[in-house]
Amino acid sequence: MEDEGQLNPPLAGFADLQSEPWVLPEPEPTTLIGLWPHERPPTMTEIRGALRRFIGVDVTVGDEPPAADDSVLWTAVFELPGLPHPVIIWSEPAKPLPPGELDDPQAEACKWVLGAETVLDGEDPLSSYTRLVRAVAGSFQDIPAILDVNCTRWHLRHDINRLFLADGIEPSAEVLWIIHVVQKPAETGTAWLHTHGLWRCGRPELELLQIPGEYIGPACELLNTIAELSLDEPLPEPGEPLEVGRELAVTLEPWREAAKFLDHDTPGSIAARQPDADDPHQGIRAVICESKPRGTRRATWLWPKDIVLKVQRQDAALYRSQRATARQAALAQATWSQLIAAFSSVPGRTPPGWSFLIKAGFADEDLEPTNREHLWFELLRLDGNRAEGRLINQPATVPRLNEGDVIWIDAAIVTDWRVCTPIGDFGPDEAAAISQTIEELKSKAAVSP
Repeated sequence: MEDEGQLNPPLAGFADLQSEPWVLPEPEPTTLIGLWPHERPPTMTEIRGALRRFIGVDVTVGDEPPAADDSVLWTAVFELPGLPHPVIIWSEPAKPLPPGELDDPQAEACKWVLGAETVLDGEDPLSSYTRLVRAVAGSFQDIPAILDVNCTRWHLRHDINRLFLADGIEPSAEVLWIIHVVQKPAETGTAWLHTHGLWRCGRPELELLQIPGEYIGPACELLNTIAELSLDEPLPEPGEPLEVGRELAVTLEPWREAAKFLDHDTPGSIAARQPDADDPHQGIRAVICESKPRGTRRATWLWPKDIVLKVQRQDAALYRSQRATARQAALAQATWSQLIAAFSSVPGRTPPGWSFLIKAGFADEDLEPTNREHLWFELLRLDGNRAEGRLINQPATVPRLNEGDVIWIDAAIVTDWRVCTPIGDFGPDEAAAISQTIEELKSKAAVSP
């Protein structure tokens, strides 16, 4: 469960304009590398034809730019509908992949790659990123995997089809970045959490420093929340409060200011980063800190421990962007039948270690209709397109409801759901895996002594 309550963020919590410390000198282009599964490399002509058939209109080809190196077979510039900047597409020999990198020997044996690079729309990077992936993956359905170079993430074909090529629901904004965790000593020392991928969105990369190992999970959740919010609204000046939830605020500090007092062997310290300007761990990076520095003689910015602890206790109503909330609600309602099937397949009282939860959005009379509080309920009964649930947390802005209330909820206002099992939690994004998991757990329970 992400949180017990959830509000959409008040726009007044952000500065009117992006403050100077967070302005990037220039946008970072997005680079995708698709594995080409054929014996011969792709030609410019067949690439143009495949794009035309998938997109539905002819694509404009600009002047051929110079190749980056001698191994590149060809390079072309394409103007693709819906993308604000030209897309450079090229082909070259594939670099060897470590055995087991993709758990797909045929993909790892590909001899050629198809590259695509462009600058995303700074106002809506998620839409332009989605269009770029769709253009590459949709035009060439036999490409088994695509590497997102910016965040070193592989998109495998089954994930591509589910996230980018399915109709109706866009992927989560988290596809734009990845969180790296550096921990020394491994699994026992404090961790440095930092993103890769936000620069291409025109936002600073985000960091958390000196996170104890037991708090890495909730710290990542907080980091993802702030990354998501940064796509919608400008970030405040360093030291100014950034509201991440009701009565929950952090501040952002330039990485050098936050890291300057760390011991040289601490992950994320100045000494732990490469001294040259090309190191991706330098540049415009914001460290998430407590709302105020600690200490009198030497003020030090520390990680927001109180908020991370609340997230760990599932006692923090973190804000979500309205776009993210709308996406999750659409996904929850589209997979409502899977929730019904999962709930119906566990007869009688819910076994120990199991719980079924739904989240629904409620607007108080004093709030804007789009500013709803999203509350979690324990699912008790299902009746078609409505559910009976018991409220498991005290609302902050909906006085007509109290913790423990049992009410009927229309599926139309459901914004998320969770099936919690002894081996992990499942939500709308994992709906396809729920029925198999439930059957496996029931089989194990049936044969247990």
